[in-house]
Amino acid sequence: MTKAAEEAVTHFSSTDISYQFMVLGSSFSSKNGVVTLLTNLGKRQANKVIDTDIRTTYCHTCPQKNRDNVKLSTITEDHCCAVNHQESAGKMEADGAVACFKRSKAKYGVQLTKYLGDGDSKAFNTVNSMQIYDKRIIKEECTGHVQKQMG
Repeated sequence: MTKAAEEAVTHFSSTDISYQFMVLGSSFSSKNGVVTLLTNLGKRQANKVIDTDIRTTYCHTCPQKNRDNVKLSTITEDHCCAVNHQESAGKMEADGAVACFKRSKAKYGVQLTKYLGDGDSKAFNTVNSMQIYDKRIIKEECTGHVQKQMG
């Protein structure tokens, strides 16, 4: 991911780079969600993963503590609980995006300033309203998504 960020900096000749979100499994009832930030280098170059954030509201170990047929000795009290998201499944995308943005400058030395969107992302509005950078994030709509929505 560091190499992908470096390639994007070279491509844009700037640490302000263009990106797009890819979200998996964040429907209204999902227990897990994955936000992936991709470089947006244009049609002729392959986009690469800059960062990813996984959110979950479920731990496989915790529910076993309450089952009668499970030996308590097999479950340690100090297990590493997987739950890292307490709110609605719809908020997973926005929270994951905020986490990626907050660490982009320190981890990769880049600011994600141009967003190629699909027209329905709450994540863009959330990140933009938080003013993580000293610059405003510009939103560009993906023509493929616009065509799909218009029929």
